[in-house]
Amino acid sequence: MILEKYFGQFGTVKEVAFIHADDLTYTRSCEVAMQSTDSVTNILATPRHVIDEREVTVEPYLGREAHEWLFLEGEYKLILKELDVSQHESVLYKKLEKAFANCGRYSEIHLMKTPKRGLSGVAQIDFINKEDIPKALKIAHEELNCKAFSRFEDSP
Repeated sequence: MILEKYFGQFGTVKEVAFIHADDLTYTRSCEVAMQSTDSVTNILATPRHVIDEREVTVEPYLGREAHEWLFLEGEYKLILKELDVSQHESVLYKKLEKAFANCGRYSEIHLMKTPKRGLSGVAQIDFINKEDIPKALKIAHEELNCKAFSRFEDSP
């Protein structure tokens, strides 16, 4: 597993557990248990973590209440159209994840499918904060070269 290998460079990894919401949807977060506190200290002292070409935030897990934002559902929807569907679904998902990684918190990326279960070229990203939408729209237009809109987009 990628996470075990990455965090293994700091010491022995006891367990990696993905954190799911109450409805069992993935929160894009996980809990990594290390064998020693020295390993944890070294991980937290490292200023930047890049796993699978994505910068990730690492923080001590203080229980569900302290990390309640993980379980929020984004209510500000960004719709992307005319995405390149010639690539595999997992490749497109990673591409979108990487593109929007620095746009603020989002709860999910939905890749819409056709009735025959193929990719439709449409995706929806559920952002937590309205303020993140303008930056995401810019990235969609300039970096992904796709049509993008949100009903929360501010008109010029």
